[in-house]
Amino acid sequence: MPSIERAVTLAFAGKLREAERIAGESSSPEASWLRAYLHNCFGRFDQALELAMDLAQGSADSDLAARSLITAASSLRQTGRHLPAHPLDESAMRLATTDATRAHALIGLAADAAGLGRESSEPIEQAAALAPPGDWRVRVRLAWVRCEQALVAGRARRAATNARDALDRSRAAGARRHEAKSLLFLAFSLREAGDHDWVADMKLAKSIAARIGAAPVAAVAAEALDAPRDGASPASQGR
Repeated sequence: MPSIERAVTLAFAGKLREAERIAGESSSPEASWLRAYLHNCFGRFDQALELAMDLAQGSADSDLAARSLITAASSLRQTGRHLPAHPLDESAMRLATTDATRAHALIGLAADAAGLGRESSEPIEQAAALAPPGDWRVRVRLAWVRCEQALVAGRARRAATNARDALDRSRAAGARRHEAKSLLFLAFSLREAGDHDWVADMKLAKSIAARIGAAPVAAVAAEALDAPRDGASPASQGR
């Protein structure tokens, strides 16, 4: 397996530091995208945004440009800027040449809406229809945004069901960062449902995230544990 493909596999498995080391050895456009993705995972949002936007504007590969815009939009959402993330996801949708990338752009559009307190079921349904068979990452992200949309609508139990779906898929894929984020969403859902079990899931999310270096997930979990009713929310995590 070429080294950059191996690095992508490691990144999606939550082996962030090893993936970053390998990506740093390559100057390819794909490696640049992966470095932007990893900057987001580590919480270096300004660096991720700058690198992703530069790549989107300079890439001759339309699908890579689309993925870079999706990554840039995620950087914005994770710093509370859901409104300016929206046109980036729209542009990504226009540029995407694969169903997987189109699905990720649509998930981004739904996440933009959720972060602004709005339900938006159409992009979720479209993304689900486009999701390639066996693409666990699309399915996990779909479950996350379904969870958040259910929370926006005040349906905490449905949100928890979606979070558990994401958690099961993440664990089956051996994806530790996705597992931590799924636990985060599950904990928020259980908290809103009045279920005291949320604390254990939040602590586990924090522990896993801290261990692999996923600082944003760990920080949101820590804030929620310190201020359980008024602290962080799933919208802090973007998609």
